[in-house]
Amino acid sequence: MKNLLMLVILLSTPCWAQAAHDFTATGNDFLARCGRIDLKGDDSVTLICAAYVGGVADGMELMYGVALAKPDKRIFCVPASGVTRVQILGVVIEFIKAHPATAHLQTRTLILDAMMDAFGCAKTSH
Repeated sequence: MKNLLMLVILLSTPCWAQAAHDFTATGNDFLARCGRIDLKGDDSVTLICAAYVGGVADGMELMYGVALAKPDKRIFCVPASGVTRVQILGVVIEFIKAHPATAHLQTRTLILDAMMDAFGCAKTSH
């Protein structure tokens, strides 16, 4: 009986997994889910959207700052204090809205573009 139950769960997985729309696929999908939220709120949608954006940004920062062992080659520089994940979410939402011609691109690409636009690193001359 236990094996039969596991088989039913496994066979039905694609059905319910596909039913949930991937809000991170494109900028348009992201705006449909996250574009009308209250950035001053703490509801679950705001937190999910902010966590996704923050995770992508942290991953990119880690990749460029640590994995490449070249912190001077960072592609964006978020101030060490005073910027919350929800504020970064607001930056990304506004960037996608301001660039509708690119909203069909992958959300992670647009997050990178928004971060570079809003938090570009000051280049020092040597």
